[in-house]
Amino acid sequence: VQGIMARDYILMQGYIIWITLVFIVINIIIDVLSVWLNPKRRAAIKGGSYE
Repeated sequence: VQGIMARDYILMQGYIIWITLVFIVINIIIDVLSVWLNPKRRAAIKGGSYE
């Protein structure tokens, strides 16, 4: 908050980049876990069919 009030743009850019990277990493982890845990998605990626 103090960085915003002081118009410290470098601090704000760093914070936004950090939050964006954390968001991307969490999404990648969730995607990998969902493929690993769900056999239907695993079969779809391998090109097979799951019935």
